[in-house]
Amino acid sequence: FCKGHVDYSLGGPELYDVLSIDSRQSLKEAMEASSGRFSVQGNLDTAALHSPNLANITTQMLESAVTADGAFLRTPKRYIANLGHGITPDCSPSAVEKFIEIVHSFTNPKFRALEAV
Repeated sequence: FCKGHVDYSLGGPELYDVLSIDSRQSLKEAMEASSGRFSVQGNLDTAALHSPNLANITTQMLESAVTADGAFLRTPKRYIANLGHGITPDCSPSAVEKFIEIVHSFTNPKFRALEAV
């Protein structure tokens, strides 16, 4: 799909298992459109990797995935936290590490809770 546009009616699980969305797309809208038929990947704005508020921005993105379809872990397919577009050459590797750490710290307690059920 071209940057900034997704037609959720095209293809779907017949053509792909994962739909990657950019930072201009609504994560909530993409997850609702998937109805659990395919996974959704994205959509952190790469500019957030340069922001001192990276933790807050990433957490807000993840929280929107939690509330998008009622629950983060109840959908048959999963959400894949990722960038909404390619990483830029001027991005610090430590910012990428921090993004990954934030995602892991957000999701790990939820997976432990799911395994306990």
